[in-house]
Amino acid sequence: MVARGAAACVGCVSSPPTCDVLVIGSGPAGVSATFPLVAAGLRVTMVDGGALPGVALPHGEFLAERAGDARQSDWMLGPQFEALHHTALALSPKLRVPTLDYVFRGFASANRIEAAGFTPIGSLAAGGLSNAWGCGVARFDAADLGRFPFAPGELETSFEAVARRMGLSGAGADDLRAHFGVDDWADPAVEPDALHRALLDRYAMRRARLLGAGFALGRARVAVLTRARGPARAACSRAGFCLWGCAEGAMYAAGQDLATLGAGPGFTYRPGHVVSHLASDGDGWTMDDGAGLPLRARAVVLAAGTLATTAIALRTLGDTDEHRLLSAPSAAFALWLPRHLGAPRERAAGFAQAAYTLADPDGAICGFTFSTHALPLVEFVRGAPLSRGAALRLTRGLLSSTLVGNAFFSGAYSANRVRLRADGVLSITGGASAELGPALLRAERRLRACFRALGALMLPGSFRAGAAGADAHYAGTLPMRREPARGETDADGAIAGLPGVYVADAAAMPELPAKSHTFAMMAGADRIGRRLALRLASRG
Repeated sequence: MVARGAAACVGCVSSPPTCDVLVIGSGPAGVSATFPLVAAGLRVTMVDGGALPGVALPHGEFLAERAGDARQSDWMLGPQFEALHHTALALSPKLRVPTLDYVFRGFASANRIEAAGFTPIGSLAAGGLSNAWGCGVARFDAADLGRFPFAPGELETSFEAVARRMGLSGAGADDLRAHFGVDDWADPAVEPDALHRALLDRYAMRRARLLGAGFALGRARVAVLTRARGPARAACSRAGFCLWGCAEGAMYAAGQDLATLGAGPGFTYRPGHVVSHLASDGDGWTMDDGAGLPLRARAVVLAAGTLATTAIALRTLGDTDEHRLLSAPSAAFALWLPRHLGAPRERAAGFAQAAYTLADPDGAICGFTFSTHALPLVEFVRGAPLSRGAALRLTRGLLSSTLVGNAFFSGAYSANRVRLRADGVLSITGGASAELGPALLRAERRLRACFRALGALMLPGSFRAGAAGADAHYAGTLPMRREPARGETDADGAIAGLPGVYVADAAAMPELPAKSHTFAMMAGADRIGRRLALRLASRG
């Protein structure tokens, strides 16, 4: 049954609020909106699904543990064979890692989301998808924020606050310094492996030619520590287990902020609750999670991830109109560096070590390259145009001289739609613009030539487009507008038609550039939290 929306709910009795603000979602947007609210002295209650790991993170160095850990089947296959749960070719290997199974499990069914031609990715875990993200960060510049209904300068304080809280690295005087825009707050990069050193050195020699072709290469900027921040967050040791989750705490995850928030007054965390919709008694908001949790708040911040936030908002509005859903079409490829054939496998970080941009008339393309030393062989054998045995032999021979890369395209290429059905299910239909196919072909051809100039050959058949939604970069369902219509949001994230309800995650972004969007989303959530704190303080 579709929710009743902002109208007074039948049977509701006004009572004192349990808290000032209810935050739904504990991921990067949720914690970013919460910090300024708590700092302002407001009482904040945060709810989420609260899923926790079922398989312990591996410790030590990857190559050593693969050679000697007698219990490695737990984290390679999983006690319940979690590595076999998701087998679609287009999906990230993260969805096949047993230690991350809890991050993705049950999201769509719990939130009543169904999809056709689209892979809906979200999380019920404490900390959300940040438990499994790639840690790439980029500051949105004036061009990226062109359709946002506020001045770009309004995010500067928030960018800095979020950057210093997360801990960033990758700073350097390279050709991507302006693209990422975070070097003022970032430490130097983690030491690159031999293949990435070769790639970067070759770029330095051919820089003018490649820049003329619209290609720029540099170090990736990531939310990874290269200097320790106490026992809970050590500096990256390049152990190589990044795909499985960082036992050192060097890679940022929002769960680290939950511990910080919980150590102070004014904050309450209530895991184990998946919100369906909200109800208003005219003076406050309650939530329906199917369990009757007795919470009443003066205001609500939706930060459950774009898909879940959209489902809650549309059910509460009773809105069954069709809405657009932006995603960032993506592709993956493999690069072979022949000069390194036969090189021994070495210790290396598993997150992105290098990044590139590729200028294009229809919008810049952004991507990253990664070491392969800790990737399971099955990820290369899967879908190879060879017999399984031949593919295994070839992969073993090439792996130490191979990198993998990805490419992200602007959300303008996506044509996904969402609609709330009469039974309350959020239905998603995947799609892409007619221009995406030519853009993919153009990008493959140009990237092949650019990396060849760097001594890296794109392996034949390795450039593969991801399925719609497999990128997990979603936005735009409840877009910010200067004059929002019902179901859109204003410059402060307030949903038109739901007074007192705010969107802090990417559902409110009116556009989705190709560059990594999580850092900008977090800064936007921080700004919304600051402005909501002022608004509530003015009301007393």
